[in-house]
Amino acid sequence: MLYVKAYSIQSPNFPAPTAYVWLSLARLLRNGQLPPHSPDFMVYFGVLTLILSAVKNKANRDHLWWAKWMPSGIAFAIGFLNAPSFSIARLIGGALEYWYRSRQPEKKSGDVGLIIVASGFVLGEVSTIFL
Repeated sequence: MLYVKAYSIQSPNFPAPTAYVWLSLARLLRNGQLPPHSPDFMVYFGVLTLILSAVKNKANRDHLWWAKWMPSGIAFAIGFLNAPSFSIARLIGGALEYWYRSRQPEKKSGDVGLIIVASGFVLGEVSTIFL
């Protein structure tokens, strides 16, 4: 409530890009106009995601080597709802962590500095430099 009283969503002082995407999606689903074949598309890809999820779960239970390469429907859907700056920040943070960990194989945990850098990337404070 403090943010709502102080700032409006999608203002220069409080941009909140992910909140704006969710707000736009809610408005579209409530009273917006979807293209004519959208319900068919949603049903087909819902069934495809259900089948892929079942295959992935079965492969994981059977400990098959290719199970980790099966796509995740939830991760795919979340990718559509996140703003590009958020996804790019996570990509950069993950790449930096991978680069750092590959050069420090003896350290397994306790890197507080790396957590602070990754938090900055995820929150999007640093990602505006790259965009």
